[in-house]
Amino acid sequence: MAYVVSTHHNPTGAVLPALARRRLAVAAAAAGVPLIDDEVLAQLPFPGQDTPPPLAACGTTVATVGSLSKSVWGGLRIGWIRATEAIVGRLARLRAVHDLGGNLPAQLAAAELLPGLERWCRDTAEDRRARHDQLLAELARRLPEWRVRPVSGGQTLWVRLPHGDGDTFAQAALRHGVAVLPGSGLDASGPSREFVRLHFLAAPDELTEAVRRLAAAWHAYGGGRRSGAPAGAGTTVRPYERSADRRNPVGRTG
Repeated sequence: MAYVVSTHHNPTGAVLPALARRRLAVAAAAAGVPLIDDEVLAQLPFPGQDTPPPLAACGTTVATVGSLSKSVWGGLRIGWIRATEAIVGRLARLRAVHDLGGNLPAQLAAAELLPGLERWCRDTAEDRRARHDQLLAELARRLPEWRVRPVSGGQTLWVRLPHGDGDTFAQAALRHGVAVLPGSGLDASGPSREFVRLHFLAAPDELTEAVRRLAAAWHAYGGGRRSGAPAGAGTTVRPYERSADRRNPVGRTG
């Protein structure tokens, strides 16, 4: 099985182009590999941002999964699968054997919300973009040496630290009251140690305070430099362009 987040990828925010989607679907079908596209963030583009056709439009062997947990509320753990009738039937039988049942009140709430989901996502898109822009501006003001690209939707920014590694810096940030996710835990191939993921859906004042604390943590961290060790020791330094472009808000303080 192959698994991909083709739209507003977590953690990088990247969107797979239309041609790459077609090539991926064709290659998976030719190899006989089931292709799963996670669309949990596909409903979250910013205003005026067009996204390519769904990956499932490129081939009948693609199954997609979605959820209300990102577009509506993190506590609404209701999702769905779109696939061929044969696959859905098989999955339904497997669930009947291994699962005694789902959360009925949450399912009823989801049934009420689904008809208005697209309108809800459109209505909240401008607010999401404003918070994204604010986080970028605060980072540029307080941590200009950090390397981060804007995204066209989703919920997260993928930040490359100029020195050090995400694991040790995440611990320093936590001591300053901010929870961030290090890249090593988000990259199965392993080379993203110098990255951290930041969430931008916190309230505006929390985003400002969070970046202030991140800057203080970065200063205490020594900008990633360790006494007696060269900058970047123990990390894999490579061009940012070659790197892979739940809810832990960057503004979570305590």
